[in-house]
Amino acid sequence: MNDSDPIIENRRQTDRSRRRTRMMIGVATLLIASGVVGGVSLYHRYYGIPKRFAVVDDRILYRSAQPKPAQITHVIDDLGIKTIVIAREGTSRNVPDEVKIGEQHGARVVNIPVESRRPIPDSQIEAFFSDRG
Repeated sequence: MNDSDPIIENRRQTDRSRRRTRMMIGVATLLIASGVVGGVSLYHRYYGIPKRFAVVDDRILYRSAQPKPAQITHVIDDLGIKTIVIAREGTSRNVPDEVKIGEQHGARVVNIPVESRRPIPDSQIEAFFSDRG
């Protein structure tokens, strides 16, 4: 038998074709898996629980980093949050949208403008506790 034997050449082509098909299936599987993982990650990033979310007292008090608008909707609707306290610099351009979204979903929204690395003035603390409903 020599290298120009049609049966051997046919087997080589079939083997190359199978390897190529397996490689394409592997690449496609990796792409699909990374798309699913990326999609789940993006979903949780924008619609799930806010960063650094923690239960302080279950069904009473929760805390988190600044949530995105869809996350505000999620915590109100799914966790039954009734009051949201926004304690952030008053110049934040997101505050009006956060207040609007919170109120649209039936939550009471309290905005306490604070300056980074400075104590909250007693007048703001008193106003917060006197306004509790």
